[in-house]
Amino acid sequence: MYELTPHQTNALNTNKSISLTANAGSGKTFVLASRLLKVILETNTSIHEIAAITFTEKAAGELNSRIADELTKLSRQSYSPDIQKKIEKVRKQLVSANISTIHSFCINLLKEFPVEASLDANFIPVDQRTSDDLIELSTEKTIRSKLSNAHASTEVKILIRLLGSKKALAREIELLVRNRKNLSHFRKIYTEKSLKEIAEISSNNFIKGLKKILSIELPEMLKHLTKINEAVLLNNSKNETAVNIRKLTEKAEEIGYKEIVLRYLATISDETLTKSGTIKSRGYLTSNLRVDLINSINFVERNFKELNALFSVEKREDIEEELACYSRSMLNITVEVINEYENKKTQLGYLDFEDILLKTKEILSRKDVRKAINKKYKYLFVDEYQDTNEIQYEIFLPIVNYLKTGNLFIVGDEKQSIYRFRDAELEVFGKTKTDIKNANNENLVLTLPDSFRMAPAICLFTNHIFSKLFNYPISIYNEVEHSDIVCARNDSFMGKVEFLIAQADHNLAEAELIAQRILKLSNEFINELPDWSSIAVLVQKRSAFSELEKLFIKYNIPFSVIGGTGFYQQQSISDIYNYFAFIFNNSDDAALIGTLRSPFFTVPDVKIFQLSTFTGDSYWEKLSKAGISDDYWKPILLVLIENLKLAKRIGIPSLLQKILNESDFISTIAARNNGEQEINNINKLISITIKFFNLEFNSIYDYLNFMKNSIINFVEEAQAGIEDNNNGVNVMTIHQAKGLQFPSVFLYKCDDTIQSGDVKARSFKIDKTFGLLTKIPKNENYFGEYYSAPIVELYNYFENKKSIAELKRLLYVGITRAKNFLFISMKENSNPARPLNSFSSLIYEGLNIDHGGKNFSIKGDLNFLEKANSTYKTVSRNLEIEIPIIRQAEQPSLLPISYKQVKHGLKISTDKISDKSKEDIISATKFSIFTNCPRKYNLTYNFNLNSMIQDYVGWLKLSKIRNDYEFNLYEQRKISSEETFTKTLTNPDLKGRIIHKILQKNIAANEVELEVNRFFKNKNATNSKLKNIDDQIKKEIISSIRKFILSNEYKHINSFKNYKNELEVYYKLSDYYLMGIIDKAIFTQDKIIVVDYKTDNIIDSEISERAEKYIPQLNFYSFILKRLYPRFQIIETKIIFIKYPDMPFVKNFTKNIEIETEKRLGEMINSIRNNIYSVNLEHCSECIFTIKNNDCVLDSEHKYVASGIQSKNDGKKN
Repeated sequence: MYELTPHQTNALNTNKSISLTANAGSGKTFVLASRLLKVILETNTSIHEIAAITFTEKAAGELNSRIADELTKLSRQSYSPDIQKKIEKVRKQLVSANISTIHSFCINLLKEFPVEASLDANFIPVDQRTSDDLIELSTEKTIRSKLSNAHASTEVKILIRLLGSKKALAREIELLVRNRKNLSHFRKIYTEKSLKEIAEISSNNFIKGLKKILSIELPEMLKHLTKINEAVLLNNSKNETAVNIRKLTEKAEEIGYKEIVLRYLATISDETLTKSGTIKSRGYLTSNLRVDLINSINFVERNFKELNALFSVEKREDIEEELACYSRSMLNITVEVINEYENKKTQLGYLDFEDILLKTKEILSRKDVRKAINKKYKYLFVDEYQDTNEIQYEIFLPIVNYLKTGNLFIVGDEKQSIYRFRDAELEVFGKTKTDIKNANNENLVLTLPDSFRMAPAICLFTNHIFSKLFNYPISIYNEVEHSDIVCARNDSFMGKVEFLIAQADHNLAEAELIAQRILKLSNEFINELPDWSSIAVLVQKRSAFSELEKLFIKYNIPFSVIGGTGFYQQQSISDIYNYFAFIFNNSDDAALIGTLRSPFFTVPDVKIFQLSTFTGDSYWEKLSKAGISDDYWKPILLVLIENLKLAKRIGIPSLLQKILNESDFISTIAARNNGEQEINNINKLISITIKFFNLEFNSIYDYLNFMKNSIINFVEEAQAGIEDNNNGVNVMTIHQAKGLQFPSVFLYKCDDTIQSGDVKARSFKIDKTFGLLTKIPKNENYFGEYYSAPIVELYNYFENKKSIAELKRLLYVGITRAKNFLFISMKENSNPARPLNSFSSLIYEGLNIDHGGKNFSIKGDLNFLEKANSTYKTVSRNLEIEIPIIRQAEQPSLLPISYKQVKHGLKISTDKISDKSKEDIISATKFSIFTNCPRKYNLTYNFNLNSMIQDYVGWLKLSKIRNDYEFNLYEQRKISSEETFTKTLTNPDLKGRIIHKILQKNIAANEVELEVNRFFKNKNATNSKLKNIDDQIKKEIISSIRKFILSNEYKHINSFKNYKNELEVYYKLSDYYLMGIIDKAIFTQDKIIVVDYKTDNIIDSEISERAEKYIPQLNFYSFILKRLYPRFQIIETKIIFIKYPDMPFVKNFTKNIEIETEKRLGEMINSIRNNIYSVNLEHCSECIFTIKNNDCVLDSEHKYVASGIQSKNDGKKN
């Protein structure tokens, strides 16, 4: 393991429960993994007696991987045989370790104790969408039932009037059902108490809450008011307003925290503030007095604005009773809906996420279950503890026997608690810290202050701004305490912080400024930003994504929107909808024109206009006539006629596959800057379409209705996910960036304000302290003004304070994602004195500066963690950083040709080492097959006969060639699943694929067996083909990989520092696209080495002959690289046969070969487009479509296998 810092070492005390607060980038996952391993290796604890809870499935996987990595490092060190044996045992058991999310953990507990939980052991956990559907059905049924009952309808009708409509009532009920755990706190009060008693409870809660607020705010308020007022009196002792204010403040101080003090504060507010909420200049605080009072002025103005609503509350008992009446009615109908929802779930055997936690809490209240769990789990680890809530706390503590016998380790950072909207309760962290202190009788509430992430400039900036924003935290407002970050970076890079301030009168000015700065930055710091994915643009709201997309496309910056919404509103989805809308109704002119203009046909507007001049009542009639006389329209017409006929005979999913395959749609959208996102969206639509037609007997009519409804209503549907290894600028929300880090971070739209969480008219809120809340119409006038009971205004006050506190933490998370560069962008004319409801107002509050200048500096002491002579020490240095304010970036010029500038044409993928073709993109394998034999290409790709021929002639038994060659004929990504795809492969195919997969990981020879076994363990559950692999094949795989790793050639190719595994390359040549995935590309000073692994089963004397057959594939790769990286003079290709690793076949890619390759590519495209496929008879002896006597299936007695193909598709030379 890496050497631990002193703070990290303290956290490894396994004898006691520990709370660990970890600063951003402090290595908390490393500490968590190290402590878990220490428990296993140094105590008599089995891995199955430990549970580790993470916030997400991804975090669970990362923790598992980190532990596996640490075990691998430990296995390489010299330990006693007993320890080595234990390490190996743990490595094998790791796949079954209890490392999971809270929901997965609770599901396992419930399945272990189904009787105690009163559950069917075969219960089904359901996702949010299924849960929402059932809640909606339950709500609709309950409302309909009550409205049909004259006696029961009164309550519902009152609520419909209050909320405005039946739809609004259903919406509010559904929200309350989802939040039923908080509703349960008040069911007894609202059902057993009278309205007067409920009103009295609310009134008492208001008085208690108000006293808390006044005890915090009143002293500070009076202090700043007095400071301002005394300055006025010092200037003019007879100022009437100031004399009166002095009396009022003295009286308010005398009254203290009683409710009546609000009247005095309200009078002070009226005397000192203008209608807009600023302190009066005329007759009170003149401009010459303001300079030294700016902080006090800002404080008074903000606090009066926050307290203003409390000044005006009407303290009348009937208001509270009215609220109680509406709330009781709402609770009654919501309870009925909950009961209906529970019945539906019981009938179906479902549990939703909320049930899983509630049921687990319920069974842990049983002594027998708790005793069994305490015996089973000795140690409990919980990551991201700041994001837990009370119900999770009530699950964790019983598991460790309330800290009496069990050992609890919690790690998190209150400063990064940003999930209050998901019911995270920050106070739970503090509560658990207190429990741990009391249980240990010593302070084992520890911190990790050292950050290995951020450069010194960013550390200093962060400490400077948050030492003020987090100063004097008030716990009831969810505010957190500041802790300085200690810089633990050991490099010399200082880091950079900049402000980008755009013109306020231009909607896209800020996005354009960011795009321009990204291009300039990318050229300035090539080493620090090796690829586009080193850059992240973080936003608060997804609505900001579209602006960035427009400007990134304009400046040709590749990007990936992570978690973007509006899936059904994407243009590519609309294009597909139009195509099927036309197929359903060919008189739909809008659908046809949309289809023609889309990438399916790419018809320009001038041609659409030309089409309009033909006669016909509809555009389909016009096209039918145009296709007869005009060569341009004829092929389009034929395609559409064919698909109209097919729509009546084949399923919609199959037709969707066909129209995508036959057109340039996929290749066109793949070439866009956000091509990976577009492709993933199409794949998601394909999956949705398949599922739609599998679930019911749906028709194209149903499909179009579903699509139309989704396009109109489902604007929040997430776009498809993107693999982590994308090579575009990352665009995401700060919430999505939590736990991530990037060399460069842009915080975009820092002027965006947070939405108020106030109780609004025609809606309900449930709070576990204040109850069920809503606004009430005056005098039952449902068309007039609604007003708030005192308890509602109190809730609003606390909600506003908590929202601002979370906004500060969100800003902290955003800033601390940056490693080297931090850019903060906003629009000009931001008002720093406005309420603290935006990043910009918080930043200026924290920096205490005016943003009107060109730049400013920050100076202060920063602690560094340094290591000298194996000893860590913390040293303090005084630093000063200059922070420029950029209002206009340099206009970016065309990028010079180099790796850095052409990187937008690349995609780095770790998915598979084998080639893949995305629909109409020409891949290396396609090129290689076509070079071998055009007819073979035709049979393989156009007619997909490979698997059929194998089945028909018993290929696996008859063909030695197939067993000898590594050749993946199915490199295209099909609609079918990976399992379906894998079923078509032979054992040699699988062997080659698995070897390639394992070689991705750069593992040591002694790790091969474990990795192979882990691969089969992970894949077996979903891949039936892998289940049938026998032990002999596994042994062969292990032996082959181990032999290769121990070879001199392997050591040689891994000695280079600058390389890319699985380099996925794209290049547009003429009007088509080339694509391939290179096993390994090594970049030296003036040369690129292309390495290709092969798993062919050959003897050493056949190496040269066999390698020559792969040369077209290597030439294809080299051709793309030469076009992408022209500055490299030499491209060397190297084929390494795994069986003979130290006998590589090496060949240079010359200029003549480049010219010949381009010529062959042109011939290939021409042949495909003209549907002419000649035959290469010399290849027949090695072809999978050869039956016997080297006869092709089309020329033999077995011709009927591919009946009709020859005459339709083969050239005369066949």
